[in-house]
Amino acid sequence: MDVEELVAIDVHTHAEVSAGGHASLSAELFGASERYFKEHPRPTIPEMAAYYRERKMAAVVFTVDAEHATGHPRISNQEIAHGYLTLSPRPYLFRGCRLLRRLRGEGG
Repeated sequence: MDVEELVAIDVHTHAEVSAGGHASLSAELFGASERYFKEHPRPTIPEMAAYYRERKMAAVVFTVDAEHATGHPRISNQEIAHGYLTLSPRPYLFRGCRLLRRLRGEGG
């Protein structure tokens, strides 16, 4: 995608399903989120890429990290990056890991 063609950048999105189908939220938290937002699809990284590509948008993709509070494993930044690298053509998706690296060390 050509930067000149971008119409918007979504600066805060979440990867909510891993490549293996692991959800980033526990069933309890997902249920609460679904009740709050009324509709809560859980796209994979390739599905997110297709969604933003169709709209000529870029997106900043974060993991959902409730692991420190709930013990429910998150989707790693490495998986988000790997998911992005396997896409072709690559859309403008950016991962938000700098803060997590500060909090968790290099494994972020």
